[in-house]
Amino acid sequence: MVKKVLIVDDNPSISNLYKDRFEFSNFEVRQAWAGETAVQMAEEFQPSAILLDLMLPRMSGEEVLDQLKTNPKTKNIPVIVWIDSQCSPVTSARLGTMIQKRILRSSSTPASSTSTRMSQRTCTQRS
Repeated sequence: MVKKVLIVDDNPSISNLYKDRFEFSNFEVRQAWAGETAVQMAEEFQPSAILLDLMLPRMSGEEVLDQLKTNPKTKNIPVIVWIDSQCSPVTSARLGTMIQKRILRSSSTPASSTSTRMSQRTCTQRS
């Protein structure tokens, strides 16, 4: 089975960094720069995992995650989420709430509990 990963990030520097590392490890990699594209690509590409930045323009990473987890074609794909930029205390608190909701929802749905992984880079307050 071919190892495949979909990287969803609007920052080309971050996305390309991850792309290079995964390709070095013999993964087939696709990149999406926007949430709308990510959902469609996930359906078609069927990656082994998705790396998802939560801070996307237009459609947020949270919305992308919700669409992925409610779609029968993508609901079992593991998703790792992060924020690759600085965020305010309000955004940080919102992220914590979203993660708690996702974990609670996942614990009541066995299929989801193994397919969603949450990770958070430390948010730093802007000066």
